[in-house]
Formats: sequence, C-alpha cells, structure tokens
Amino acid sequence: MTNEMMKNQMTEINSETLFEKFFTTTGRIGRMTFFKRSFMIGLIEFFALFCIGIVSAIHEVAGTETPMWVNALNAVVIFAALIPGYFLNTKRLHDIGKDSTLAKIFLGVGILSAIHTVAIAPVLMSIPLIIETVVLIGFALYLLFTRGDENANEYGESK
Repeated sequence: MTNEMMKNQMTEINSETLFEKFFTTTGRIGRMTFFKRSFMIGLIEFFALFCIGIVSAIHEVAGTETPMWVNALNAVVIFAALIPGYFLNTKRLHDIGKDSTLAKIFLGVGILSAIHTVAIAPVLMSIPLIIETVVLIGFALYLLFTRGDENANEYGESK
C-alpha cells in the first residue's frame, strides 16, 4: 500500500464524527474498532459508577441511608452506556453479515440487567443478574472474536 493510499484511508477514518462513531447503525466496524470504542464507553461508565459508589460508601460509613437520587443516577449512567453500546453492537453485527435483531435483544437484556442492578431488593435479583451478566459477556465475546465478512456485504464495504 502506498503512502498516498494510506493517507486517504486515514483521512476517511478520521473524518467520521463522534455522532457517526457512536450513534448510527449504518455501516460496519471491525473487531479492533469495536473493542476500542466499547472499551472507551466502559471506561467512562466505570469512572461514573465509581464516583457514584464513593457517594454511596460515604453515606454507608456515616450510617445514613443512601439518597434515592444516587440510585437514580446509577440507573441513568447504566442506561446512557447501553445506548452507544447498542449502535456499536449493530455495526459489528453488520460486519459479520447479520441484521440488528441480536443487538435489539441484548439491548433489552441490558435494560433488564440495569433495572436489576438498581432494584430495591438486589438480593432477590442476584441470580437473574448473574445470568444476564454472563449472557451479555458471552455476546460481547462473540462480537469481539467473530471474523467479519472479508468482502462487501449488504451493509457496506469491509474496512
């Protein structure tokens, strides 16, 4: 590959806006792009949940009840991470040659998992939460390790 071709390809990749990277279902993304973008979302989600956890821990150490807004904020962060995750999953499925049906199913599973995470009685929800977590991790690993179509498919050219 010549330098000119590489420059054109890099310009094409870098011209994608933040919205196009995380909030559209058109096109395809490869395994490495999927990993990098998912990792970025996960890191932001982890940091936000860590900060919320500190607030919750402060209330526990002080012997006071954790305010309801802390649980609500926890749910908002989890739901906020699910949205770009759905779009990334859809693009990755497109790369494999599949439609977005699996992404929609696992968005629903993620929503259930988020609801269980902030449920009033988390002890009662622990078994379903474990099952949902295992299923979500399995789906993410499937998307991460399954090779995409090498040629163009109905969702676009291979990148």
